[in-house]
Amino acid sequence: MTRGLFPLFGEFTQRPENFFKDVKEACVLLNLKRGSALLLQEAIQLQQEKPSHGSSVAMPTAEASLNDVGVYRLSAKTAGRVLALRNDWMKT
Repeated sequence: MTRGLFPLFGEFTQRPENFFKDVKEACVLLNLKRGSALLLQEAIQLQQEKPSHGSSVAMPTAEASLNDVGVYRLSAKTAGRVLALRNDWMKT
């Protein structure tokens, strides 16, 4: 991103990353460390499978977890898809 796409469009605008917000956030997810990505993917899957309705343990939402890593625009479903595309873990 910083060596290809952004410098290319930097010729036309001061802040090219503003035009590629979703791509930038997808790159954030793809560049997370493996452990962080696994935990985030698990949090997203848990919320999608069984949303908490008055559970005794307060679990952070998938959106809060995404916000912690700097992803604000992508939905939890889209972020889960992006994380599933990572090739640094074995699919079981």
